[in-house]
Amino acid sequence: MARQPIRGAIALNPVTVVVKECILISSSMRKLSKYSQSGVAAILGGGASDIFNDNNDLKKYGLSGNSNNHGSSQSNDPLLSGFIQLRQMLNNRTNLSDIDSLTLLQPFLLVIKSSSTSGNITSLALDSLTKFISYKIISKDSKNLSFTLNHIMHSLTHCRFEASEQTSDDSVLLKVLKLLESMIDSDLGDMLSDDVIYEVVQTSLSLACNKRRSEVLRRAAELSVYRITIKIFKRLDDIEPENNELVIEETHDYARDQLVETIGASGEDNVPKKSFEVPNDDKPFGLPAIKQFLGILISMIAPENQFRHTESTKVFALSLIATAAEMSADRFSKFPTLLNLIADPIFKHTLQIIQTVNSIPVLQAAMQLFTTLMLTLGDQLPAQVELALTTIMTCILPPPEKKNTSSKSGKSTPVDTNIKSPSAKELMIDELSILWTRSPTLFVDLFSNYDCNFHRQDLTVQFIEFLAKLSLPENSRVISESVPATCLEGVLTFINHLYEHVEKSPAVTNTEVCELISTKEQKREFIAATNVFNNKPKDGLKELQKRGFIKSLDDTKELARFFFEKSSRLNKKILGEYLAKPTNKDLLTEFMNLFEFKGLRVDEALRVLLKTFRLPGESQQIERIVETFSAWYVECQGYQGKQEGAKEEATPKAVDDVVTKKVSAESTDAVLVEEEDAVEPDADSVFVLSYSIIMLNTDLYNMNVKDHMTFESYKRNVSGTYNGKNYPDWYLQKIFNSIAEKEIVMPEEHHGSSQWFGDTWNNMMAANASLVTDYHNPYEFNEKTVLQLESYIFQASFTPIVDTVLEIFSWSSDDGLTTRILSTVDHIARITSFFSLHDQTDMITKKLCDFTRLTDIQQSSTVDPSVTTPLKLTRIKVEGGETIDVSDYSVRFGQTFKGQLSVVVLFRIVKQNMLYLTESWPPVIKIIFTLLENGMIEPDIFADFQKQNHLHRIPRIKPEVTLTRSQATKGLFSTFASYLKGDDEPSDDDVNLTLSALDCIKSANIASLLDDVKALGQSGVKLVPLFLEYYPTERNQTTEKYFETQLLFVVETCVNLIIINDPTSHSRLELIEKINDTIKNKDSLKIKPDFIFRLSTYKLILFRHGAAVNEELLVTSLEELASFDREILEKKTPQILTHLTTLVNDGCWSADTVLNAEVYWRLLRQIASITDYTNSVLLFAEKVPTSRSINNTNFMWLLGLLDEISAVGSIGAQWEQEYDMLIKTGHKVTKENPYQDIVHTSLRSIKFTGNLLELDRTFTKEETYALIQALAHQCLNPCQQIRSYALGALENTILQIKTGEDVTAQGIFEFGLLPLLNEGIAKLEIFQLISKVYLHFYELDQANNEIFLKILDTFNQYLDDTDIEAELQKLIGTKKALEKQSKESDSTTPDGTTPEPELTEKVDQVNKDVASENGNGVSDEIDVGVD
Repeated sequence: MARQPIRGAIALNPVTVVVKECILISSSMRKLSKYSQSGVAAILGGGASDIFNDNNDLKKYGLSGNSNNHGSSQSNDPLLSGFIQLRQMLNNRTNLSDIDSLTLLQPFLLVIKSSSTSGNITSLALDSLTKFISYKIISKDSKNLSFTLNHIMHSLTHCRFEASEQTSDDSVLLKVLKLLESMIDSDLGDMLSDDVIYEVVQTSLSLACNKRRSEVLRRAAELSVYRITIKIFKRLDDIEPENNELVIEETHDYARDQLVETIGASGEDNVPKKSFEVPNDDKPFGLPAIKQFLGILISMIAPENQFRHTESTKVFALSLIATAAEMSADRFSKFPTLLNLIADPIFKHTLQIIQTVNSIPVLQAAMQLFTTLMLTLGDQLPAQVELALTTIMTCILPPPEKKNTSSKSGKSTPVDTNIKSPSAKELMIDELSILWTRSPTLFVDLFSNYDCNFHRQDLTVQFIEFLAKLSLPENSRVISESVPATCLEGVLTFINHLYEHVEKSPAVTNTEVCELISTKEQKREFIAATNVFNNKPKDGLKELQKRGFIKSLDDTKELARFFFEKSSRLNKKILGEYLAKPTNKDLLTEFMNLFEFKGLRVDEALRVLLKTFRLPGESQQIERIVETFSAWYVECQGYQGKQEGAKEEATPKAVDDVVTKKVSAESTDAVLVEEEDAVEPDADSVFVLSYSIIMLNTDLYNMNVKDHMTFESYKRNVSGTYNGKNYPDWYLQKIFNSIAEKEIVMPEEHHGSSQWFGDTWNNMMAANASLVTDYHNPYEFNEKTVLQLESYIFQASFTPIVDTVLEIFSWSSDDGLTTRILSTVDHIARITSFFSLHDQTDMITKKLCDFTRLTDIQQSSTVDPSVTTPLKLTRIKVEGGETIDVSDYSVRFGQTFKGQLSVVVLFRIVKQNMLYLTESWPPVIKIIFTLLENGMIEPDIFADFQKQNHLHRIPRIKPEVTLTRSQATKGLFSTFASYLKGDDEPSDDDVNLTLSALDCIKSANIASLLDDVKALGQSGVKLVPLFLEYYPTERNQTTEKYFETQLLFVVETCVNLIIINDPTSHSRLELIEKINDTIKNKDSLKIKPDFIFRLSTYKLILFRHGAAVNEELLVTSLEELASFDREILEKKTPQILTHLTTLVNDGCWSADTVLNAEVYWRLLRQIASITDYTNSVLLFAEKVPTSRSINNTNFMWLLGLLDEISAVGSIGAQWEQEYDMLIKTGHKVTKENPYQDIVHTSLRSIKFTGNLLELDRTFTKEETYALIQALAHQCLNPCQQIRSYALGALENTILQIKTGEDVTAQGIFEFGLLPLLNEGIAKLEIFQLISKVYLHFYELDQANNEIFLKILDTFNQYLDDTDIEAELQKLIGTKKALEKQSKESDSTTPDGTTPEPELTEKVDQVNKDVASENGNGVSDEIDVGVD
């Protein structure tokens, strides 16, 4: 058999497919008794012949058919006949292109709709229809497709059949459902009309919500509805956006819509749907269908229908709305009619469910819808989100006392919330968690759009406080165990996100405050001013002007604009009364002119107006408002003059009402409207109509009215008021229906507690009716703005966050949670530091000090209560290893995991914020001393300071027991042995706990806390009094073990804090006085000299680095140092030498004091006598002499110091003696002089002494002679090298001296030179020096005969020494030569005087002595210049 031409994608000819389906269904129908036929009639079905088409044709030929045929009733059955006729029509066709698609499907559709067919036949027809669509037999190319599609969907949504078993019936309905779904989901679905879509939605929803259906069918229906929902709302992508100017408030009451079902087996109780006529409309579905779909869903969730629908139905409806929002919420803003549905009925019903329902499934669905709307449409619905969040928070965490009173401001009325079960609260919190989990900018978003908005509540801080309160463990008893954890996660999310942001951001600098923060600050002032207005409007306006929110009270336009745009916080009743005052007529007019009423009916315009204020109670005031409204309303309409047959301008509402040329079928007075004449009332007519509308609204919704007004009575009330005629019925009908379906609710209107939510919602909507605010997208902010906003939020919510986190930390017994919480505390501290929130940082630090349990020993005790004897402080010295101090305290601290974590975080925070801590320093310092007193930290914090000042390490505390082990722990057998002996040695557990504690302290690196004290700045000095509180003043059994350690630790720490940060502080003097007291009581305190010397060193450092103090204190300290014996000085001089020598530096306050203090020079002489420090002292001495520093008082002390330094070199004589002995014994000298350095120092000292004369100052007689004597003293030094050098220095010095009345040559000889001959040293060098000096002065005519006679007497005593005799001869000869050169008279001496007889006699005697010494009695005569 040849293959037939194919159509589409199937192999079999489409005509054949249709014929086969016709045969299948007709044969199945004939098997049933009511369709049973036989013979030719059953096949041909009485089809018309070519000649005789019907009975009329037979009659023309005088024939008549057998009308009494027994089977005629069956053969004429329209259902069966339809298939037979279709077969006959298709028998000779090869394709279906020219056949009307509705004609092709009509038999099948009739079967589907017929209630007389069995479920099996209906199922076959559905299968056939599915084939036709799947095989593309019905496709976009089909003839008359649009009309056919509407018929197909109508048939499916009105599918009826004979009832049988439910399983069989539900299988048929399942096929209908799947076919509807496939049709909607296919490309043909886009061609369906709005009404068809509405029918599909109604049918699918009815199947999904009908509890009489099987579970399988209902679940399948639910899935289908979800897919249909996605398809419908995806349509928004292809629809042109609405014109916002033509959108008015929705007044239809969707709660009255019913979900009905006309599909299923006959005999079931079905509620008929509204009349449905299949329109021949080619326009594809769009906004009306979507709006109708939402309307059905609104009716399903409306609280008014709570007893009409089951919980599962409500859950299903809520989830469908959520699906729609998830799919297309971003498009809703382009369709105000849809957004209005979301904003009012949907959001309102959702929130009311959340508030009043405790059913977990319904509540969960409502919460999911809310979070979806907030995440997708939060920017479009700020007022709704605000009310929702506050209501949810109140439901979960009710205030202690609820006051059901109305708000005097324009804000929302308190909501009478239903008490939620713990499981319900848990669910609500879980659903809320999506907000902070998936929206990292949640808190910035809330803050910028609510807290920084004049007309919104401060939601951010309120929300954070809400989470913080619920995070507390105590709430797990009244809510649920998981709620605190979830809420805590929200708090931690905020902190961690902020911390990550801070870590990535540069340091905050002083930048200009962003506009939002400025707005937030102004908001407080705005609220305060509006509160004044709500009490006294005139005073309030003045306050608003004073604060800059109104520029001029005389500018009515500005005032009107303010009331129109910024009245959300104004009491609407007060506002209405103020506007209605006779004196404010112009203001009322300007205010009214801000409304746009064009295209609105009078009732619609009144709704808009009466949202902004509440009508006053006085009739005259109402009259003024209505009169002004009427005039402006007419002006807005802009009538062009009434024309015959003019049509009313189509508004969105009007267009919606006449889509199918019918008024809503729900109205009992619905009438068909062919045309609507334009209604153009004048101002008087509007005035009367407005009054009537207000009265109608009051009548219909006043609970005290028993017989409410009907449409007919209302029509009578306004008869003759339309420009002298009657208003059209259709116009009044719309007004009446609008008011009947939705009350005009004015702001601040309350109907009692039963309607509190409705009043609250209405007031909220009214308060925000005319507000126009911009949405701030956090992702569009720059970095600085975000940081400023986050900083503000953090500061505002700091206290509840920290209190909550720390309380959880105190409660926590889980190590993981404890660690995470403490990490959060560290993050918080980092944030406070970043934003320079120093008070907050200080508070955290102080709290952490408490958690370390180191501030109170009793608190930290977790020792086994069976142990009554405290553990002694035991020092365990591990061979070749470290030393461990085990104490009762170290064991306790090792047992506290929280305490150890707190210590690590505490000192991390302290190190990062040392400059800014204040109140937290006392507990921090207490912790340091607690650790110090128990041997848990080393006292040597300032190692560099100690090294610089040659200070030894501060000794550790004294242990009560000292043990030496090969390892820290004892092992099993040693422990057992100790137990048998009754030893109280630390156990292995004690040691391990101590090691744990020490590891913690080591990781905290406490020792480095104060090491870098330079970073502390001025704050470092503030710590000194805190450390001085721990200055030990008593030595008893308790303090014995740590007295010296703590004493030195306190002093050394304070010294470092003072000298580096602020040496002028009062604390410096206080510390010096404390040290003086300690030194004074050294005997009673049993302090060793070494420690006393160290304390004196600290004082010296304080004197050196700082401003002037009482000079007596300094001198006393020098006396203390000078009183130490040589043994101490030999060991400790490095500690003080540098500071002693720098006390005289230029600019140092102590320079004059110490230079004129004898004890200072005495102390230096003591130090100089110690060979290790002699050179250092000399270096100091060489720098001291200046005209300013050296005076008559200290010059002698300086000479004494230099003499002491010069004398130290006498030790060189030992080497000289040793050297001479080696030479004499013939030994070769191979080693160098071991004392050469000190000898060299002495030589330098002698030289420096001689150079003192070069100082630019006038020397006194005593100073000059003292200088000569000092040099002369070294001429007697046992060290020959020094002695020889000293003689040369003495000679040079004397030769530089200028003699005069005070200092004479005779004095030089008497006080400096001649006394040298009395010492037991070699005299020749002395005589040589005497000769040179005499001849020097003789030549200067400054040597008189008395000097010469004394010299001759001195020489005469040593003439037995030939060298001395020769020196004398040399002296006399030189003198003689000088005399000969004189031009003076022979009768006179060189100095012009007559030689004295004594001198002549003395010379003669010398000549005799010389002659006798020569042995021959002959000698050269000494010529003394006398002839």
